[in-house]
Amino acid sequence: MTPEITHDSVAAHLEASIKGTPVSFDDETLSQVSDVAKIKKFYKLGALPDPKATNEANGAKRRLELSLLGAIALQGS
Repeated sequence: MTPEITHDSVAAHLEASIKGTPVSFDDETLSQVSDVAKIKKFYKLGALPDPKATNEANGAKRRLELSLLGAIALQGS
């Protein structure tokens, strides 16, 4: 019989197995660690503005997200 898998048991296993500092997985943390230039180059999204460098960051971020999702979907088919 296998032991019950819970959030706490998974977190404890990961903490014991991975060397590093845990961070929360949310939009703010993700935007701090993402390299937008590399993402745009890899998915050939060069014409889109960098959300971190524009005055209308929310609109640019949304366009980049939608374009990125579309590029990922196309690669998967």
